[in-house]
Amino acid sequence: MKFIGYIREEGGYTLIETLVAMGLFVGVLIPLGASIGNMVIEDSSARMSTAYHLALSEMNRVDTEGKFCDADSVQDGCLIRRRVCRQGNIVELNVAVYHSSKPDRRLVFLTRTFLDYR
Repeated sequence: MKFIGYIREEGGYTLIETLVAMGLFVGVLIPLGASIGNMVIEDSSARMSTAYHLALSEMNRVDTEGKFCDADSVQDGCLIRRRVCRQGNIVELNVAVYHSSKPDRRLVFLTRTFLDYR
């Protein structure tokens, strides 16, 4: 009779608890691991950082030189595209950095507004 008592005790995990644990694993850990793996494999975090610094350098260079004109250049494997829009004394500068092998993929886009008294 003691054997039947052990069977009736419901110790251990239920099917629902197991399914919830598997759902959390699939829903959280696998996408997280895949995104970290992609960043390591593609080296995208380093490329994004480089693109951001290139765009910021271009903004600062235009600011110091005061040459508000459209231009394209290639640096460190990135295409830097500078566009200028004027409205009176207000100059809006847009700098976009693209991956040079994939020119349709924009990595960084920065914009800044200047007052030009010339």
